Amino acid sequence: QCQLPKLQGKPKATSLHLRWGNPDYDGGAPIVSFSAQMIPPDNIPREVYKGHDRDCIVTGLLPGRPYLFQVRAFNRIGAGPWSESLEIVSGAGVPDGPKAPHVVCRSAHTAVVTWDEPCNNGSKVSEYRLEWQQKCETAEFIQLYMGPNQTFDAKGLTPSTMYTFRVQAINSAGPGPFSPYTSCVTASSSPSTIVSIRVKPNATSLLLTWYEPSCNGSDITSYNIVVNDRPPIIVDPVTECLLEDLQP
Repeated sequence: QCQLPKLQGKPKATSLHLRWGNPDYDGGAPIVSFSAQMIPPDNIPREVYKGHDRDCIVTGLLPGRPYLFQVRAFNRIGAGPWSESLEIVSGAGVPDGPKAPHVVCRSAHTAVVTWDEPCNNGSKVSEYRLEWQQKCETAEFIQLYMGPNQTFDAKGLTPSTMYTFRVQAINSAGPGPFSPYTSCVTASSSPSTIVSIRVKPNATSLLLTWYEPSCNGSDITSYNIVVNDRPPIIVDPVTECLLEDLQP
C-alpha cells in the first residue's frame, strides 16, 4: 500500500498539486506505474492520473469544495491497494452569480429590489453591487448600491418608465459574475407641473398659452385654469385658452 499522498503548496480554486512516494513493499517485483483517484463531493471516484511519475496536477475542481485523494502502485502482477484518503478543500473562488433580483414597484417613484445570496465558493460574501439601467437597452448600467445588505429601496424614479436591475456578489477572491436582469415599469402618475404660461392681453380678454407637460404615463384629459378666487375653469386637453368678458 502506498503512503498517504501529500499536497504541494496551497490548493487553488480549480487545481492542486499532489505528490506521493513508493510503497514500503513492492510485492517482489519493481513498481512500474502509479494511479491516483479523486472522490469529489458527489462520491463518484474519478481517476486523475496514471503513469510513472510520483506527482500530478489535478484540474477541473470546483472552488471551496472538499475532495478525497488516494494513490496506488502497480507492478507486473497488477495493482496494489489504495492508500488512505487525503482530504483537501479546494481554494476559494469568486462567488457564483446571484439569481435574477426580485423587483417590486411600490409607486410611481419607488421600487424595492431584493436578492438571494449565491454559492460563495469557499469564502463568505462580503458585499453586493447593485446596478441599474433606465429606459434604453443600449444605455450603460450605473452603480446604485454597494454594501452587505440584500435589499435596497430605489427612490426618485420617473413615472411610467422601465428600469432594469442586476446584482453582483463579492468575496475575498474578488467579484463574481452579474445576475440575469430583472426589469420593471413604474406606475403612471399625475402630470408634471406646467413650467410657464404666456399671456397675451387685450382690453377685455387674455390669451393663455403653454407647453404640454409630461403626462407621466397617462394621457392628459383636461386642464384646470384658476383666475383669482373663482372656481376652476376646466378646458379640453389643448395648450391655449382665451379668457373673455374681463374688466379692462
